[in-house]
Amino acid sequence: YDVKQLMIGSEGTLGVITEAALMCPSQDPPKRVLMVAVATFEKCVQILKHARRCLGSSLSAFEMLDRTCLQQMEKAYSMQLPFSSLECQFYLLVETFQNTTEEAAEEQLLDFLETLGDLIEDGVIAQDEKQAQQLWFLRKGVSSASS
Repeated sequence: YDVKQLMIGSEGTLGVITEAALMCPSQDPPKRVLMVAVATFEKCVQILKHARRCLGSSLSAFEMLDRTCLQQMEKAYSMQLPFSSLECQFYLLVETFQNTTEEAAEEQLLDFLETLGDLIEDGVIAQDEKQAQQLWFLRKGVSSASS
């Protein structure tokens, strides 16, 4: 008899499990989301360069919105925006993932913000997952808000 064909034909019912290995995914790495207000497009480009240099491979998203996008979101969804006023022309959404401790992820993000200095006018860091989702909604909801 061909044992391989017997196993295939019986759909594994003739087999006996002698050993099993389980792969348990590790806990999600710390995720940080922040949004900053920026006056000019040139400063947005400089911030992207800083982000690539300071955050490296932990930089997982870098998105840009303009003032019109946030105004449309505010109007379409009657939502409270994270900034007291929309004086700046551009808003950047930055997300990081880091395979380290929460403290190390927080420290890296604060170091990054310190390097920005006068490039940003205002900013907000999500304190929990709910706030992170709210910041991402500002980015993801733009297409439906503008239609």
